[in-house]
Amino acid sequence: SLSSVIIFSLVGLILSSFVNYRRIKKHIEIFNLEKIGNTDLLTNTYNKNKYDDTVSKLQKELEVRDVDFAVVVFDINRLKETNDTYGHNRGDELIIKSVELIKEVFQKSDVYRIGGDEFCCILTGEDYEHRAYLITNFHNKVESIHNTATSLQRDVSVAAGLATFDPGADSDYMTVFARADKNMYRNKIKLKADNKFIKKVEHYDEILD
Repeated sequence: SLSSVIIFSLVGLILSSFVNYRRIKKHIEIFNLEKIGNTDLLTNTYNKNKYDDTVSKLQKELEVRDVDFAVVVFDINRLKETNDTYGHNRGDELIIKSVELIKEVFQKSDVYRIGGDEFCCILTGEDYEHRAYLITNFHNKVESIHNTATSLQRDVSVAAGLATFDPGADSDYMTVFARADKNMYRNKIKLKADNKFIKKVEHYDEILD
């Protein structure tokens, strides 16, 4: 009868909807687990696992073709001193403020936390095209914050170094990263030498931590 057909159709629709719901729910759960596994919980940036995966994929791509990219390495200054002086909650605030500053400048790039006070961006696309402006803008913002800060507690000092992939000279990703890291340490030396909240030292190797 017509009523039986309608009932069977409704039952079939309900069962189909239930199966689809379970599938969608499972996909969402898998996605959320992957997101949690790839996310740094404090800063909501990507973590070291995601960074390693991204670098691995980029390196494989470099083996077959040249890729336009640059690497920026960041290091938060005086994090240990902030933790020791004001407590780890204040240290966490410093990390979060530092990440906010990085994201404010490098808006088109993913941010990776690769260490306790170390972060990295791999610039492609629009950020890559404007990399010289962006790194200069970042340095200027760090300097401006430091100049207006009245204490270490209010300062946000982040060293940053950039390096661009050169297909004629660079054999792999780590070569570019190492150069960016070296440039970051040069900036770190300058920031610490000019820091008004720490005692001045005569030798640069004394202010690298």
